[in-house]
Amino acid sequence: MPTGQEYLRLGAACALLAPLWLHAQWESLLGGVNGSVKTLLLNPDSSALVLGGTFPFVRTGDAWTTEGLGDGNGDTSTVGSWWNQFVSLAYHHDTLFCGISGTSFQYHPEWGFGAGMYNDEWFSIGDPDGWLFLSKVNDRLFGGGQADTLYGQFMPGIKEWVSGAWQAIPNMPLGPGSYYCATFWHDQYWFAGSFISGGARSVIAFDGVDQWTSNWGPGAVGSME
Repeated sequence: MPTGQEYLRLGAACALLAPLWLHAQWESLLGGVNGSVKTLLLNPDSSALVLGGTFPFVRTGDAWTTEGLGDGNGDTSTVGSWWNQFVSLAYHHDTLFCGISGTSFQYHPEWGFGAGMYNDEWFSIGDPDGWLFLSKVNDRLFGGGQADTLYGQFMPGIKEWVSGAWQAIPNMPLGPGSYYCATFWHDQYWFAGSFISGGARSVIAFDGVDQWTSNWGPGAVGSME
C-alpha cells in the first residue's frame, strides 16, 4: 500500500492537477495515480485539470491537490474506496456534476449514482438509479448513462439540467438504454450510446427545442462510446 511519504491520501477518486509546462514529448505527470482514470476535464477558468476514476491515492507533489473538491467521495478507510469511482464529470455554472459507479458516495446511499458540488459542498442531483453520464454542450448540461429513475420518478433516456433540476426534454422519444455522449454538429445536438428506441439505433439528433431526428440513416449496429 502507498506510504504517506509517497502518495497524497484523497479519501476520493478525484484530484486537481495544476498546469505543467510540457515540451513536445510525452512526460510522466509526477508519478500519476494508483488506479485508473475514467474521466477528466478542465475547471471553469482552465487553470487546472480535474481527474476522476478508481484511484484513492495520488503521487505527492506541488502539482496535485484536493483543495476545493469537498473531500472527494468522503471515504476515510485505510485502503480507500475502489467502488465509488467517478465515471463522468462536468462543470456547469460553477457546479461540478459527477456520475459515480457506487451508491455510498459521501456515505449518502440515498443519493444513488450521482452528486453535485458547489462551494466545496456536495449535494444530491436527483438520486439516479444507475450510472449517469454527463455531457456539457453549448452551455447546456445533458444527462444520460443508464439512469432511468430520478427523484423517484421514471425518467428514461436523455435529460437536461434546467433551473436546478433534471427535466424531461420535450418530445424526447427514447426509452431505457445506455446514453454515453453528446456533441453539436450541423445545428443539431447529437447523442450516442447503445439503444434501439424511438426509431433510432445508437444515434439520434435533437434540434435544441422539441424536434428529434431518428431516421437520418440506417443507424449504427452495436454501441457507440
